Amino acid sequence: MHLDEVWRAVSGADPRVVRLHGPNPGCRVGRGIQGVLAGIDADAAEAVQSTLRRRTIADVLAEAGIGVGQPPIVVPPSGQ
Repeated sequence: MHLDEVWRAVSGADPRVVRLHGPNPGCRVGRGIQGVLAGIDADAAEAVQSTLRRRTIADVLAEAGIGVGQPPIVVPPSGQ
């Protein structure tokens, strides 16, 4: 499985990188810049997905020295 698939599954229908809040309708800058920032965010999301598309979960595990088929790493709860 490629990492872009994981990212889309976690992000759901909203794969934005930057979570922009709605502009203040009384703010001239906020009203005008929202569309520009949305376009930049769409470009950033595509760049992230493009990078993630080239890597798989197996790649990450191999890079971390964790082979597929090895027992899982168990992390104890904090405070123990």
